[in-house]
Amino acid sequence: MSLPILTQIRQAVWTAVEANTQLDGLIQGRFHWDDSGATLLPDMVPALGDLPALSIYPVSVATPWLTNQQQMIANVLEIKLWTPELSVRLPELLWQLFCRAVWADGTGVRAQSTASFIVEDLIVTAPAAFTRLPLTDDEGDTVTMTQCQWNVTFNVRWNPRTDATLNGTLTIE
Repeated sequence: MSLPILTQIRQAVWTAVEANTQLDGLIQGRFHWDDSGATLLPDMVPALGDLPALSIYPVSVATPWLTNQQQMIANVLEIKLWTPELSVRLPELLWQLFCRAVWADGTGVRAQSTASFIVEDLIVTAPAAFTRLPLTDDEGDTVTMTQCQWNVTFNVRWNPRTDATLNGTLTIE
């Protein structure tokens, strides 16, 4: 049993994040956007107790053919980060730890390439769109959090013609 190729790519990012002990220890809220159990809608913000929080959401995909056997999947994921204070330094630190996680030699996304897909390249943009968002704490006081986001683009070589042989039956978990 196997997951769809785009889900495998997205989950490879989560695996890399969770393998980086420093980043994993700092992130409290995680929003995976899987088919079931989603706890946050794309336009909502996490609760104060979930901060810092990270969201990985698919934005776009292009799949041009390279040869008669292989496609290059250009998969763009949007990463949103919420931190519990008005700060630029903390989001910048978490972004840099994120970059280290996805690029890590032994546990990064490229290291998770399999027979079914090969990560050729990945590009992480710098954090942008810093926004201050009001949030009500448990005592009814208004506090402010910082939200920023960046994109990760993966260029993944994939052979859809051998996918069934390599991945077997697709499942929804």
